[in-house]
Amino acid sequence: QEKSLRMLEYFDESINDYRKFYSLNCKVDELGFKGALLFEVVHEFKNKAILRKRTKVALVAKVNDGLEGLSKNKGHVTAQKEGLFCLDENSELELFFVTTWSEYDGVLWDREKAKSRIDKSILKKYFAEYWDELSSYAKSNGLDFSNREDILNILEYCKKLEKDLLKLHTHILSLRKKLHCFPAALAANATLFHASKGGA
Repeated sequence: QEKSLRMLEYFDESINDYRKFYSLNCKVDELGFKGALLFEVVHEFKNKAILRKRTKVALVAKVNDGLEGLSKNKGHVTAQKEGLFCLDENSELELFFVTTWSEYDGVLWDREKAKSRIDKSILKKYFAEYWDELSSYAKSNGLDFSNREDILNILEYCKKLEKDLLKLHTHILSLRKKLHCFPAALAANATLFHASKGGA
């Protein structure tokens, strides 16, 4: 079955920058996603991309603050999840990172916490050619693959690696082209040289 990938881009005045989204038909049981959905592009590479999508905020429970006389004044516990996905050139989508935010909105106090889970094997599969450099960069800069902000930082560094590699590849191709033309240029110069000597 052929998969269709549609792109939407618009200028977000709140961040003064463009935001890009892909529309994909997919099913992600862990996050409750099913059908045609919009995923925001976080990072784009030559033949893959990192996308993200959040679930709706859900009411998990109603609880009280645990103090006498306030049992009728219940707080709310809400939760929201965000998935980070790898998208390949065949429009195949794989979930590799999930962050869950839980927030308690109480009568007397509030609390928010986040926890994350990563499937590093998926990330390593997509970025195998850069994996040693990414691991070294993370270690040198005290970055943790299981931390959401750190993983985005590591992937940003990967974009730089890919860009530098593409520049090097372009430079090598240019040198090869020049070297390929060099023998012909030598032959042409030699012909002109011999012709000029013959004329003399």
